[in-house]
Amino acid sequence: MNNPLLPLDKSDSKILVVGTHAHNLGYQCGGWTIEWQGLSGNSTIGTTFLEAIKLAVSSSTKVVYKKNLDTNYVKG
Repeated sequence: MNNPLLPLDKSDSKILVVGTHAHNLGYQCGGWTIEWQGLSGNSTIGTTFLEAIKLAVSSSTKVVYKKNLDTNYVKG
C-alpha cells in the first residue's frame, strides 16, 4: 500500500475523528498555556482539531466524531 494517509482528501465521503482530546481545546493547548497543568474544556478562544477538519473538508463530507472508539465500530 503506497497511498499516504495524510494529507486527508477534502472530498472523501467520510472522515472518522477519534479521541477525547479532538474536541477539547484545553487539552490540545496543554500545560503552561492557560494554567500550569492545563485545563479541560474549551477554556480559551481557538479551533479544535475536530472543528478544523469540519471547516477544511467538502460540505458533502460526513465527519464522524467518537470520543472513545471500540474495535466493533471500526469493523462494522
